[in-house]
Amino acid sequence: MKINLLCIFSLLFFKNQYSHAQTWTPIDPRTPYNVSAVYFLNDSVGFISGGIWSGPFGINSTFLKKTIDRGQHFIIVFDSSGMTPINQLYFYSEQYGLLKRWQDVINVTHDGGQSDSALVVTGCSSSGSYFQILDSNTIYLYEPNCNGNALGMSLDNGQTWTYNSAMSSIGANLTGNFLNPDTGIVYNGANVFTTFDRGMHWNIINSIPVNHVRCINESVAIMINNYSILRTPDFGNSWDTVYTGLRTLSLLENKDDFIVVCGDSGLVLKSYDLGSTWISEPAPTTEYLTGISIVDAFHEIFYLTGENGTMFRHVNLTAGIKEDTIMNRDIMPDIYFSGYQLKIVSTELSKSNFTLIDLPGRPLIKRSISGSENISITSLPAGIYIYLLENNGRFKTGKIFLE
Repeated sequence: MKINLLCIFSLLFFKNQYSHAQTWTPIDPRTPYNVSAVYFLNDSVGFISGGIWSGPFGINSTFLKKTIDRGQHFIIVFDSSGMTPINQLYFYSEQYGLLKRWQDVINVTHDGGQSDSALVVTGCSSSGSYFQILDSNTIYLYEPNCNGNALGMSLDNGQTWTYNSAMSSIGANLTGNFLNPDTGIVYNGANVFTTFDRGMHWNIINSIPVNHVRCINESVAIMINNYSILRTPDFGNSWDTVYTGLRTLSLLENKDDFIVVCGDSGLVLKSYDLGSTWISEPAPTTEYLTGISIVDAFHEIFYLTGENGTMFRHVNLTAGIKEDTIMNRDIMPDIYFSGYQLKIVSTELSKSNFTLIDLPGRPLIKRSISGSENISITSLPAGIYIYLLENNGRFKTGKIFLE
């Protein structure tokens, strides 16, 4: 096993030289209307949708567009008046995908969106609901009403559905998220519930108001309420407020250990340590952000859309070392390797807390450092690890590569 120090030092040098490099690229979606949903299959091919929603008796229109070159050009798949805007997208391929319109059923397309048909044909209304794609086969449907059941699950890409009868005691108007077919968290407008047996039984947790929730792993989940981000390290038994000052109805998305929250006035927050700490990197806009699609967690490539034709592409130009500039000259540790040990030198601050975690989020090493410290990593297998250096509520994060 050896540590790729050349890679680390090269990236640190690159970061120092280009710490102010532009990582936001504006994209013109060729529409003045709200771009309410976005989904990219990779860093080149993606779909956007949106339009005008004026209520059931107002003037409504919607569009679906496709790009194959990172948004430099868009192909109009359809642009229709009299239809409610699409507010949720998911594509398995360039041809096969799911579309969800405001206050309408979920539709499936087999031709890239040129035509679509209702996916839910069980007699239950999915009006006002949203769906969660769990894996290549599993879909969760959060409904306001389905014969008293508010949660539907399909294990065959929506061909057949089962509805959770146990949800009738919890109620409708759910928001939630499942980590796997057995384990999930839901909120019914009054209380938070967890399940570990595919919804056969539900455990009432608390009455925290929730706008969005996301399961990160078997222990950690993140919730957004009206103004704060909350984190649980034990899947709902306890919650800690880890960030305050949010706007109402901020979006929450994650890919692997990389988590992004966005919302009003270009708000963008990023976390690399399973939601324990958050770094602000506002998008260059004052518009409300309404859609996010993470393409590459390692290079932080994601697309954002918003109101009034807003769209951006984000990428971390350092391509591997994430570093919080709020600490810049306060903590600038040098990392050396000798005899399978990390030597961390921090001379400008009297005391710092060092934590090394693996990608699933398990803490492996925790140390309180004053000055210099030698840390043995001989027991660690090859892989990617994340370090966190904290001092007086300020943080620096980065990745370490072991080969």
